[in-house]
Amino acid sequence: MDYDQLGSFLEVAKLQSFSRAGEKLFRTQPAISAQVRLLEQECGEKLFDRSGKKVLMTPAGEILLRYAEKLLAMQKEALQAIAELNQTPRGKLYIGANEATCLYVLPKTFAGFKHLYPLVQISIYRNFSHKILQKVQEGAVDLGIVTLPLTANNLEVIPVLGRSSGGGSQGSPAGQKEKCDHRGIRPAAPYFAQDGPYARGD
Repeated sequence: MDYDQLGSFLEVAKLQSFSRAGEKLFRTQPAISAQVRLLEQECGEKLFDRSGKKVLMTPAGEILLRYAEKLLAMQKEALQAIAELNQTPRGKLYIGANEATCLYVLPKTFAGFKHLYPLVQISIYRNFSHKILQKVQEGAVDLGIVTLPLTANNLEVIPVLGRSSGGGSQGSPAGQKEKCDHRGIRPAAPYFAQDGPYARGD
């Protein structure tokens, strides 16, 4: 039993005719009859009553019809999901950041990111900058957001965050406004970032 045979069976059931099913599928009537006959041999039951002017399903054919429709629908769904595999980013993105960045910068950024990439899960590792740097070098996180200067030579640094003066005291969350563009965080290219930039391990 294969999908091709089930497809021929469904067309015969729908059109109540072997010849019309053959025309619909661009096959000869003997080819359609042969496929149905193989299904009947495998099922051990007649699937169609051919005695009248119209081809009608037997009780066994009606049972097979329900399952054939489900199987072909699942096949179509599976093929579509596979076709979309390389088109829609998915998976898990591990990001390291300090406490202040997690509280004041990332929530809004991640909200936009999740809107663009709903199938990507984000996991946060919170720690000090030097610890995050270590995790990036070990490959434990894909992306890190830390503060410059960066001493590691084997990391690619990409600026993603900028600062501007605000109304609060210097060094406080209110005193420095963080700006981050979620387009800089891409699951297809796991980057390591910093409070002024991004960095990626070589």
